[in-house]
Amino acid sequence: MKKNYLLFLAMIYMFMVSCGGHFFNPRYYYTKSSSSSSSLGTPNTGPEKLPDEVPADEDPFKLPEEYNDPNYQFSADKFKNWLFKASFKGDKLPIYDFFNDDTRNWIQGGADWNNIPAEYYNGKDGENYAESGLLTVDIDNLKVYRYAGENPLYSSLGYLPGRMDRFNFYSINGNASIATLKQYLIAVDTYSKFIFAFGAITDTETIMGDKVPTAFEAVEKHGDKKAFYEYDPIGYVKEDGSVILYEHYKTEFVASPTTYMPSDHGYPAMAQPNPTGQGYSPYRSLNPSSSEPASPEDQETFKDNINKIKSSYPSFKYRDYSGYMVDGKNQIDLDLWKSGNYGGNSFKLYSYTFETTADVPNIKVVVEEYNSTLKTEKTYKVKTITSKYKAIYENTTDSGDTVIVSLVKVNNKDTISFNGTSLDPDFKDYGPIFTDRVLGATFKGEDTSSMRNLVYQFTADGSEFTLTYEERYLSWFEYKWRTQTYSYKLARFDDSLEQQFTAIYEASPGGTIGDYGRVVLREYDGKDDYLIKTSTVLAQIWGLGTADSDAGLGYDAVRENK
Repeated sequence: MKKNYLLFLAMIYMFMVSCGGHFFNPRYYYTKSSSSSSSLGTPNTGPEKLPDEVPADEDPFKLPEEYNDPNYQFSADKFKNWLFKASFKGDKLPIYDFFNDDTRNWIQGGADWNNIPAEYYNGKDGENYAESGLLTVDIDNLKVYRYAGENPLYSSLGYLPGRMDRFNFYSINGNASIATLKQYLIAVDTYSKFIFAFGAITDTETIMGDKVPTAFEAVEKHGDKKAFYEYDPIGYVKEDGSVILYEHYKTEFVASPTTYMPSDHGYPAMAQPNPTGQGYSPYRSLNPSSSEPASPEDQETFKDNINKIKSSYPSFKYRDYSGYMVDGKNQIDLDLWKSGNYGGNSFKLYSYTFETTADVPNIKVVVEEYNSTLKTEKTYKVKTITSKYKAIYENTTDSGDTVIVSLVKVNNKDTISFNGTSLDPDFKDYGPIFTDRVLGATFKGEDTSSMRNLVYQFTADGSEFTLTYEERYLSWFEYKWRTQTYSYKLARFDDSLEQQFTAIYEASPGGTIGDYGRVVLREYDGKDDYLIKTSTVLAQIWGLGTADSDAGLGYDAVRENK
């Protein structure tokens, strides 16, 4: 019996060798970076820099184009229930499909093999397969993962807010013969229905003479270092759930699967959802538009659409919350936050109101300072309509003061952008972010019998402060005073947008059970943000409760300057 078993293993080995060392290796995917220093384990998802701000009139995600409609081609809601499967041809080209199955659903609260949060479902043996020569191998013990609105290889902090909401990302973890498949596969834009490559292979191991990928990183860290959605789409999803791959992808991937990288091929036209529709991404960077008048037809389209928006939303409000950087309850990269120069951006509240005119509405702009009586007002009128969704407006009292007004979509609602700022009809104002409320501020506490000279001193951008005080203590039957000094740096904003009056800071020296404290601003003597409190006991970054009560807070002090 033992001899027969050994003979069987030898025959299997000879068959693998006879296949030229390519006895099924579907893990050829995306690109291997020969210069990468990545190793096995969880990929580094931190962005190398913050995304550059893009004026709304130059933001392809906000233009009123059909691909920005979740119902383009078919409803994006189909992706909520569709399961996803992947198989592989003998030339290593993947076969993707989306499908319904009443017996299975996406399961919440899972995590992939790198412990990255994901939804998942369990595949059925034989449902996914891989071809190798004359042999077809089932992918067994399969888990399929979905990451809705989150790139598992690149933090959302690396993208402008809202851009990831429309994307789903998919991966698999299973076994095919002797190969273990742990692959990050594709990103699907549920609006346009285009699919994109989002992962780069950064490490491999050799199995039976074949290089097998073992680690991935985001394409943003390789090649041209562009966002994955700026490269040409590699295919699209049809209404029946089948996936069509474009010829450029099939040719380039099959020719060199371990060095494949998504490309910008310089196509003259945007990609279209048909088998011969390969082209550039609708989300590539836009060139600034002309200042020349648009055609009469496009001018009429602009007039009709801006008046429709005016009838739906007569006015808007806006406060710049770009500095509100959150990653759940995780600590943010403070150096990355500081590089954004966000200090003071959220102080001003802007109000935009349409004013009725004979043809195209004027726009009145009012700017108010937080906790101040300062207010400025300007009114702008149309000067030149330059396209069907863009116009140049000028100040009614200063013709040299011009702005761009564009027709855009925000949360799938038709609205406008004013000089690059998108106006959300559903905007809610919660006041400035915490750091802006404490820019360069000094707070002093009242002296007591056990503590005196309590002072909070914040830095110019509000991201750090020192807490100093003198405390009374007993030493050899004699009471003395000693100075205590703590240095704090911003660890994270509160994960609730409504609570901009509080944030979590990391203290040095730390405490026994943690290094983090909650800092809270309260009303005092009828003035907002005049009283400050902080945690009396330091804890873990995720274990500080909410700011709804003062439980656990102390070291009260009152603002000295504002």
